[in-house]
Order: sequence, then C-alpha cells, then structure tokens
Amino acid sequence: GRDAVGGATRPDGGVVIMGEGEERAEALDYERTAAAVWRALEGVMDPEIPVVSVVEMGIVRDVALSAEGVAVTMTPTFAGCPALDVMRHDIEAAVRGLGVACVVHMTLSPPWTTEWISETGREKLRR
Repeated sequence: GRDAVGGATRPDGGVVIMGEGEERAEALDYERTAAAVWRALEGVMDPEIPVVSVVEMGIVRDVALSAEGVAVTMTPTFAGCPALDVMRHDIEAAVRGLGVACVVHMTLSPPWTTEWISETGREKLRR
C-alpha cells in the first residue's frame, strides 16, 4: 500500500527501500506506527508525578512521522521544569524501543495549561 509520505510499505508495516535509480522511498506504515508511538508514550511517566503519563498530563503535544522517523513535540508544565532532560530521554527511549528513530522538540508556546490534562489523568491525580 501507500502511505502519507508517499512510499510503499510491506503488509507487515515494515519499510520498503526502493531500488537504485528510483525515487528514495522509505516509508512507515503511518497509522500503525503512530498508534504504537502514542501507546509507548502512555508508558512514559511524569517524573515529578509518576502516577500520570506525559500524555495524560498533556505534555506530549504532537507526534509526527516521516521517512526519517518520529518527531515528538512536548511542552513542559513550566519553562524551568527540572525534569525536562529526564522526560526528553524517557520519550526518546520509548520511541526508539519500537525500532524507530526519534527526535524530541520542546516548545513553550502556547504555554502548558491544566486544561491539557486528560480526563484519565485528572482521575489519577484525584486519587
């Protein structure tokens, strides 16, 4: 089949590398890989509040896939958050554990807000 980045994928979701002379077309099975990345990130706990994941806290803002791998955009709960390096490392490790290259981008705009905490995250924080 074809995916969003225009390359072919094997039925098992793996990458097909086109032969020489053809366009370079390394492609990920976008939907399957995106779902796997989000599942992996659900397992990355907020180092300061380890009952909730970085996804439940709304810290992970975006997951973008390309032929090069995965780019995760995160917004820390505040600019001077001491756990930034730990979260970045844990996010990279979780995605790389899927066998996919990963880069983590940090953004402070818009600033994180408690409105981004998921309902599941809110329930866990109440306990």
